[in-house]
Amino acid sequence: MVYIVRMEYPTAYERELTLDDGRVVTVRPIVPEDAELLQAEFDAADPETLYRRFMTPSPKLPQSRFRFLATVDYTYRFAVVVFSPDGEGVAIARYEGHPTKFDAEVAVVVKPDWRQVGLARRLFAMLDERATESGITHLNAVYLAENDAAAALMATSGFGAPHIEGGVVEVGKDIAVPAG
Repeated sequence: MVYIVRMEYPTAYERELTLDDGRVVTVRPIVPEDAELLQAEFDAADPETLYRRFMTPSPKLPQSRFRFLATVDYTYRFAVVVFSPDGEGVAIARYEGHPTKFDAEVAVVVKPDWRQVGLARRLFAMLDERATESGITHLNAVYLAENDAAAALMATSGFGAPHIEGGVVEVGKDIAVPAG
């Protein structure tokens, strides 16, 4: 089944965020032209970051996957990219859902030098906001049980009790649907 949902680029998600350490970042929704940036960041990422995100050592992704990840409908598939003042990509946050379902999976990746300053928490709040506007009522996430930072982030972002199986944690949370 193929679905096509085209929503206008959501300019409301172009924001500047001041982090807990005072640094300011620029956030904007991803666009298809970001595929090359995603691939470059993936290629330059440290092995630990890749392992924590993809749950496998040395993941390989074809170029077509980066195009897919950078091309979203802004409704059921949504992502924001984050840049430092000098234009360096420092984080990405996304949810992946489907029009026939009311849930979506969320993920966030933050470069090591930008962690522990409230960025991921703020990005999850933006995903909650957009998902709610899009009619998504449940978010879930999957991460490695050894990833204490992810566990803390999920707990402070309102996700429920973890379900652990085979070293992999699944968590979820219900989000409100806007009235009207």
